Amino acid sequence: MIRFRRDLDNDLSVITRNLLLADVVPFLQDVGRKLKCEVQMVEMRWGIREEQSDRHLTSEICSGFPLPCCCVASRCTHLCLQRDQHVIAGVSAVRQIERCSRESLGLSYVYIAAQKYGYMHHHDIVLPRDRGLQSSCIVMSDVPSCCRFRPFPAKVPKDILNSLIDFIDDDIAREYVQSSFKLDENAIARTNRGVQAEPVQGECPIDFAGPPGPFYVLQPCSSIEGFWDKYPRMQKALRDAARKRFCTLSAPAEEKELRDAGCKDIAKRFLISVTEEEMSRGMLFLDIEHARRKTFVVERTFDGLDAGNAGAGDWVDTREERGEDGNIRKELDEDAQTLLREQQLMIPEGVKRFKYDRLKWGPGISCEAHSAYLQQMADDFCEFALDSMVAGLKSQRCEA
Repeated sequence: MIRFRRDLDNDLSVITRNLLLADVVPFLQDVGRKLKCEVQMVEMRWGIREEQSDRHLTSEICSGFPLPCCCVASRCTHLCLQRDQHVIAGVSAVRQIERCSRESLGLSYVYIAAQKYGYMHHHDIVLPRDRGLQSSCIVMSDVPSCCRFRPFPAKVPKDILNSLIDFIDDDIAREYVQSSFKLDENAIARTNRGVQAEPVQGECPIDFAGPPGPFYVLQPCSSIEGFWDKYPRMQKALRDAARKRFCTLSAPAEEKELRDAGCKDIAKRFLISVTEEEMSRGMLFLDIEHARRKTFVVERTFDGLDAGNAGAGDWVDTREERGEDGNIRKELDEDAQTLLREQQLMIPEGVKRFKYDRLKWGPGISCEAHSAYLQQMADDFCEFALDSMVAGLKSQRCEA
């Protein structure tokens, strides 16, 4: 079986997605049939409904955007294109990343690196404090920059949250956290295969997932009075607490170690983007040989992409700032861009990187303006996937 995950750095490129669906996957299917293999394509997340956002499921759903999985198993062939939001057969999107790494004989993860660090929790310039009061709102420029990207986890293991609360110095923020999270004794964290068991490639490290046991679950926005007023304060408090806990309980440790690719502490989940978490699960947490053999990176950037361009927020990290004249303008989010540079430095040495000439800003990508790039990217994608498929099948048959 070969199962791969394509991670598009949160830039919402429909053109790239369609190219993979229309050209790359059918080609791999044809080759799979000749090798008496099954090629299966599974795509996930087709938008986020309001009730899912209310229940803080955006991060979990984004961790499956979009999720092509090419499964190659001997003796049969079929295509399965399933549109099922963020769960396939009861398995969440994040679990699919781990499944790709764990079960694939070859290619398991593709990171298309661009110019955006990752998912931003706040999408609009203003967020209503109360849906019934349009005159009262939070302006993006009033939200601290540390809170603009990467929401804190909506489900936190009981022991971890209790420990974080002890590190919160802000009494008001501590009360917000305690009242917003409720203990769910039925939400039991999965365990690894035993402390003494051999580590399984692709399985989330226990330190990153948190200890087994009940979870605290963040209650729906609609059930928390003034949630968006409280959110920035809670997020800053939890991030500060995560850093303090890491430096205290992981002593001797320094905060900068949280930006190390090998760090698997749960504190990282409060600090990094959804995309970086996906990359960690799909590439960084693999041993080096698996990462080199089963993953690759596509590097693509634009010339002329400015934060003020229409639609730029889908392709680069932006923030809204209030000028002296009182008007809101968009600027590049330097905090997010710093994290992006650090993230891309984490790519393991020896992992295949396909780097392309800088593209002219479209806006975005179009078949007409970027046909040469799209064709070359599809060819490189197919070449790596085929090499990994053949190598994986040879290895399987030699073992048999």
